[in-house]
Amino acid sequence: MKIYELKSNLEKDYKLLAFEDLADMRVQHRSIFDLFKKVKKDSFDVNERIVLYSYLDPEYELLHHIQRAAFSLDISNFFILIICPFSLTEKLRTVYNEIQNTDTMLIQSAIYDLTNTKPFKKSQYVVSKTLCPYPFYSLQVNSDNAIAPCCVYRERVSDISNSSLQQEFYNDKLTLLREQLKAGKKPPGCATCWKQETAGTTSYRQLALIDQEAKLDHEWIDDIQLREVSWGPGTLCNFKCRICSVKHSTTIIAEELKFTDIKDVSRQNQLKNMIKLNLNRDYNHQMIDNILSLPHISNIHILGGEPLLWPLLPEFITKLIESNKSKNIEFSCNTNCSIYPQDILTKLITEFKSVNIRLSFDNVGEKFEIERGSEWKVILNNIKKFAALKSDKVSVKLSVTVNLQNVLYLEDIISFANFMQLEIIWWYVENKSAVFCIDNATSEVIDVIEQKYKNHEVDELRLIAKRMKSSKRSDGTDFLEYVNKFDLRREQKFSDTHREIYELMGGKL
Repeated sequence: MKIYELKSNLEKDYKLLAFEDLADMRVQHRSIFDLFKKVKKDSFDVNERIVLYSYLDPEYELLHHIQRAAFSLDISNFFILIICPFSLTEKLRTVYNEIQNTDTMLIQSAIYDLTNTKPFKKSQYVVSKTLCPYPFYSLQVNSDNAIAPCCVYRERVSDISNSSLQQEFYNDKLTLLREQLKAGKKPPGCATCWKQETAGTTSYRQLALIDQEAKLDHEWIDDIQLREVSWGPGTLCNFKCRICSVKHSTTIIAEELKFTDIKDVSRQNQLKNMIKLNLNRDYNHQMIDNILSLPHISNIHILGGEPLLWPLLPEFITKLIESNKSKNIEFSCNTNCSIYPQDILTKLITEFKSVNIRLSFDNVGEKFEIERGSEWKVILNNIKKFAALKSDKVSVKLSVTVNLQNVLYLEDIISFANFMQLEIIWWYVENKSAVFCIDNATSEVIDVIEQKYKNHEVDELRLIAKRMKSSKRSDGTDFLEYVNKFDLRREQKFSDTHREIYELMGGKL
């Protein structure tokens, strides 16, 4: 049967919303998404159909790609009809079961002996279970000039000392990384996410897919451009959080200097040089110009330290406004909530396309004061101010880092988030060698967590219970040594505010 004959026959029974050769759905990843977007409506008439046809047998991966696109754009399988000379029922059923969408039926198919359709050339669509948005649109630049695709990537890809961001985005290592992810591989640099997903907790990759999967499908895979820069211009910070380190806080560096043996000249000099990095205004100005030169920049994320204390932040914001780029930029920053810079926030809200504010927040009341510092009253007052900024243009969320200090008290954090009407983004202290990683809990802690969270209504808490149950047991020695060290340095008593976790980790009162 010729194509015009097929179309004529179908039009007797159906109103054709689209009549497309399957070969055309293989030339770009976005092709099927573009087609579905074009025909999508709030509701379809019962006789309307989206018809895809070929004289060839479409491969399983193509059917998977079509099914996922239909699911993501909320188009019912009932309205999709694939026509070829072969039975597709079993392949479509397998695809349906794998994707596990909420549709009640398979994509429709029919057998016709067709002629004169287009040949299948090399496919350009991607079917991969390991895709991550970040390498396709983003670079992270840390305060030591190191470049990576995201903040949890475990390898140093390059540095920005002698080249531009635009050049580094297309370097050999990142190009290879993108190809590996497209092929469904698990690159070792992404091990943090693979570990989290194996353990059952939410990974950084999965969080990114929640927000960015549509853009990845509709644009980024076919048009790889540097669109986002996450930049840590320094480690200037007024907090010394117990889960943090000298790599991220000048206050912790100062404390470490105070308690480092004066005879340890090498360590003393290393710490002093780390402080000097925050005074390198020439480097910061070069980076600002570097970002301003990016032709496709649409997202900027400022990291810390405490980003709202960065001395050049007002200048950077002003330059973005004066360059006429700000109206097309989504500006993001994390904050420890210790300050509320009204002038900066007003400029961001009025001059930028949108604003994302992430409130770093790991506990409430006195527990917060021990874990992060500052007075709870000050923090609570500022959180209320930030929460009041929420709008269609301004996103405000709590960024909670799960660790051994707060793992027993997550319900308090959830209650606080519900009271403030703020969504939680879950993070984890991940390195197994890190004292506060939840994989280093004692059997006593794990038993309590399992009973407390295994049937919890909050998904993430159930996943935490599952992860900890499968982790190795610790005797708690490293945890207690670390806690007691900071108690001594800061004249605090962790056991007064965190008595339950302290005892379960083996501490004696």
